[in-house]
Amino acid sequence: MIASAPTSFSTTCSGTAITTHPTRRYQALRSMEEAPQLPSGYASMIMLATVPPLWRKVMDHRVLAHYRGDITQVNIAPKKRAKILAAYGVNA
Repeated sequence: MIASAPTSFSTTCSGTAITTHPTRRYQALRSMEEAPQLPSGYASMIMLATVPPLWRKVMDHRVLAHYRGDITQVNIAPKKRAKILAAYGVNA
């Protein structure tokens, strides 16, 4: 129930590279070891994203692991935030 947007992870380049070098062409972006990685390629992840419960089953634990278990650091849709935090035992 955490991963609400399929763009949370990258398969080949770091999100940091995209935000710190917005004018750099995609092909010129560099991959960073510490950047989170999608479990599969873009085509597979797009198909997975069409079934939100399946997406959450695959991605929620990865997103939480990326934030070292701190659910409060996850970017959650404001309307769903309180419900999701409560599900993980955190006061909103």
